[in-house]
Amino acid sequence: MKEEELLQIVIPEAQVKVNFPNTSGMTGKVSYALKKDTQGLWHLAGELVMDNDIIKDKVLIESEEIMDILQDALSVDQYCQDEDFQKHQRELALRLALQMWGKKGIHLKSNSVEIELEPYILQQHTVSKNEANLLKLLFEEVQKKIRKVKIPDYLKVKAHENFIPDKLLLESLLQRIYENVPAIAILGPTGSGKSAMAWYVGARLNQEGFGIYTIDGHARLEGDRLFERDDFDQKGTFILEGILLRLARETKRLRIRLLVILEEYNAFSDETRREFYRLFSDENRVYQIQSSKSRESQEIDFSHVQFLLTGNPLSSDRYLTDDLRRLSNAETRRLVILYQDYAQEPATVQKILQAIVSKKEAYEKLKAKVSDLDKRINWKLGVDIFKALNSRKDGDSLGFDVGYSAVADMLWTATLRAHQSKRFEIAITEHILNGIPDVNIRQLAVDRIRQAANIAISGEVITRDT
Repeated sequence: MKEEELLQIVIPEAQVKVNFPNTSGMTGKVSYALKKDTQGLWHLAGELVMDNDIIKDKVLIESEEIMDILQDALSVDQYCQDEDFQKHQRELALRLALQMWGKKGIHLKSNSVEIELEPYILQQHTVSKNEANLLKLLFEEVQKKIRKVKIPDYLKVKAHENFIPDKLLLESLLQRIYENVPAIAILGPTGSGKSAMAWYVGARLNQEGFGIYTIDGHARLEGDRLFERDDFDQKGTFILEGILLRLARETKRLRIRLLVILEEYNAFSDETRREFYRLFSDENRVYQIQSSKSRESQEIDFSHVQFLLTGNPLSSDRYLTDDLRRLSNAETRRLVILYQDYAQEPATVQKILQAIVSKKEAYEKLKAKVSDLDKRINWKLGVDIFKALNSRKDGDSLGFDVGYSAVADMLWTATLRAHQSKRFEIAITEHILNGIPDVNIRQLAVDRIRQAANIAISGEVITRDT
């Protein structure tokens, strides 16, 4: 291996968490790289980023191992997975954490810092810094060839105000849409932003010449309303085409690509969902009208139509009711399934909470009178509570979804009641605990809130009937 190649290897990052009374839950990320100084000595260099502060440092590493790698006597993968090398990573991460908090005037003990190395990825599977962005090239080529046409108003949607999309999920959605994948599903927990993401993508595609049509799923919406049903007039019986068939015909005539958003797809009846099977397939995407008495063509082309579904996760029975059923194997084989989870990065969670609160009419009214209103809202507390309630570390789920809106509403209510000593207990009870029917889950939620934010909730709130 050449020195230039060794300098480009990808080393797993380290997560650093500081467990300190006044800085509970503060986390940062250490990135690493191999460096060679002017004297020919090799070092492991590290950079810790935390709260927009950056600390850099390095440790000297064994020259013998480096020489073995350069002479191909030792592989980079073996070296980076060796306990001694990982010891260097931990040592450097600890040093950076102590320096970071020393800079803030807080002197930590070594045992108050948790360090977790990310899993090692073999170099052949890592991403080179010089790798071409093929996804971007694909997007650019498709966008060049999309025919820009005027979209009728009934095929336009508006993105949710202040919505913050997940970048990776957005890329995955656009990739499949540009590839003309017939059916894509966004699955995820309640309140994670599945519908908002679908509408965000729809509004963007409107600007690129796509028509967008949204259908809210429910068990009473029968397939004949979407596809076809028998009807009659003075001339006899004929087939009355449903909205999907009419949309397919109209957009084909206008030469518009169509994205149909099927909200809460789990709520469609089994019979209605089976009607979609042929349209979710890659081949022969036409709808065959069943009656010979139809006055129109017997086949309707759906090759220009794509479907974007939203629904609940496949894995949990708590989402299933009489009206909500899990996806069948026949459906999952035909779908590209993407997952919309709650955000994990504190900064992102805070932006989402701020976006929700800022849309409130009451917020706008008070903002005009209270100049420091944003500073009065304890955003960090909201982030801590949200992450604690939605933590699934080691598979330990709360068993109940507490979405962004519930926590944002809690923060807002607590802010309005800042003059009351029990403002947080009142707000948490009204917006979070009262929505949890199971007393055991309420107790678990209270325990997590107490641990994350040091807020005590009275026992009568936990045990009372809801």
